Amino acid sequence: RRELSTVFVEDPSLDIAGQPTFWSLCGHFFAYYIEDHRHWKVNAVKAAGGDGFQRVAPGKMRAACGWLHSDIVRDGKDPVEALLSTPDNWFELSASSGDWEPSDLQVSEFH
Repeated sequence: RRELSTVFVEDPSLDIAGQPTFWSLCGHFFAYYIEDHRHWKVNAVKAAGGDGFQRVAPGKMRAACGWLHSDIVRDGKDPVEALLSTPDNWFELSASSGDWEPSDLQVSEFH
């Protein structure tokens, strides 16, 4: 998805299960941490065809499919630190096969 090759910025006011979320500048896409699966996932607001923020919030369907997910965060590692220190281990949901395939998404810390 070309529209996901964009800048995401942290919004600590919109957290999920105690972890910050990161939002695309257009506000359509967000990255959030799923503690049960120990990885980050990128989803979209309903208006952009995603599951929506409210649906993946605590107490809801937090493991929604999404469009991208990171590699597993190792035990004992801070999820945000893992997000920023392993920027190239992402997988994308293939529109044609429905399988998770390596993605070229890269994460970098904004200074």
